[in-house]
Order: sequence, then C-alpha cells, then structure tokens
Amino acid sequence: MDAGPQAEAANGTATGVVQATDELTAEGTPTPREAAKRLSRFIEEVQVMRQPPLISSPPKQKPAPKRTTLSIRSKQIAAQQMDHIPASKRGEVLLMKKMGILAPSAPISSTTKRSYDSYFQGTLLEANVEALHVLFLASRAMADGAARSGTLARS
Repeated sequence: MDAGPQAEAANGTATGVVQATDELTAEGTPTPREAAKRLSRFIEEVQVMRQPPLISSPPKQKPAPKRTTLSIRSKQIAAQQMDHIPASKRGEVLLMKKMGILAPSAPISSTTKRSYDSYFQGTLLEANVEALHVLFLASRAMADGAARSGTLARS
C-alpha cells in the first residue's frame, strides 16, 4: 500500500528535499561551504541582467529661450520733462508754471522757489484766490457742481 507524499517526505526521497545531510552541522545549521552554495544559487535566481536602453542617448533639447529683461522705467515716463522731479514735488512745479513764476522749459532755481513760497505767505488776497480759480477751471467746475447739488453744504 502506498502511503503517499508524506511517507516519501519522511524517507527523504521526495523531490526538493535536501539530500546532503553531511553538509549540516550538529545544530542543524549549514556549514560555511553549504551557506556559500545556497547564497550563490539565491543570487543567480534573484538577479536579472539589465536590459539595454531603448535609445542610445537622450535626444538633444533645444536651448531655453532667453528671457527679455523688462526695463525698470517706462520709455514714456523717461521721455517726460518732469521725470527728474520727485512725484511729491510735481504739483508745486506745475503750479509754478501755471502761475507764470517758472518758464515752461526752465529748471527750478532757488529764486523761483522763494518767489513761489512768498506768494503763499500770510493770507491770500481775494484777487489771488480768483486768479488761482481761473487757472484751474476743472477744480472750479467741480466745486461749482458740488455747491449746486448741495454736497458741499452738507460736508
């Protein structure tokens, strides 16, 4: 009567069972020579040869386009006559030009600055206030429109 695979395994004749019992030490651990054989078999099973690349070298990339640097100042702003005057002082210069104290193309000097400052020393005469209103028609139109609508009287 055939006992089957269990009987064969007990006898040590089944396939896959290590036949080399002389390679084991008394504690059941393999000898260094057997361990080296097992390691080499394991490495052969696990390691796979690297496949060659699909292309020999990567395609050449186009060089990155050069970025154009933006100018710090606008050409239109640089072309203005008052680009050298700080923005906080441009109102004074425009007022000097409108009042006739400063010629349209003349640079600002200390004498023009003193005459401008002397104009506003003390209280303004009614004639000077009217002259400024005539110079600035837009502000006069806004003030007249606000007075008509009653918003100036409320504030």
